[in-house]
Amino acid sequence: MTITFSMTAREVVTLAMEDRMVLALGRDPSAKELAYGVKKLNLIIKDLASQGVTPWRDVETTVSFDPAESTVVLTPRPVDVLDAWLVNANGSRRPMTLWEKGEFRTLPNPAQTGTPIVYSLVHTATDVSMRIWPVPSVTAVIGYSYSRVMEDVTQESDPVDIPQMWLSGMVKMLATELKTFGDGGDPMHLTKIEQEAEIIKRRLLDHDRPSSYTLDYRCRD
Repeated sequence: MTITFSMTAREVVTLAMEDRMVLALGRDPSAKELAYGVKKLNLIIKDLASQGVTPWRDVETTVSFDPAESTVVLTPRPVDVLDAWLVNANGSRRPMTLWEKGEFRTLPNPAQTGTPIVYSLVHTATDVSMRIWPVPSVTAVIGYSYSRVMEDVTQESDPVDIPQMWLSGMVKMLATELKTFGDGGDPMHLTKIEQEAEIIKRRLLDHDRPSSYTLDYRCRD
């Protein structure tokens, strides 16, 4: 017995087209059909990140700030940073406090040096930077946990970057997006696919939600 079942992008696209009844069983999609399906699959994968309940993306890493360096671009680019801490010389962690951009702008002396105690994030369309304060007077190692960007499907043989339990829902969600290929000759069948996709997606999102939330009453800038 194994628990390693996975599906490639080609398999997900093919099964979605079969479920949509626009591809006969046993027939391979054409190159154009496959490319279209993979593009739609990538869009769904990226949209999942906005749902905020994909815990398999959460990882930890560290970033080093040189003396007098206050801002570093985080690599790889995260979707968001969940928390951060200063790594002491003995390996222990000192939690850091997240400040919003507006709070950072109120610093009377942003160039002050010392041991970093707060951090802030700067998001652009292409990267995410971390700012820390006070500015380190010696090299500072900052550990942080973050939500990674879900991996692109670049080849049809690529596995889809989701857990096993999401595979069925992914197939159904993709099937509802393949509107270019028509309704498979049965509008009722399309409605059934859309309903199944929404039910499975809701169930999976509920499963992956944390058991509790911490409310932050601070004003967001």
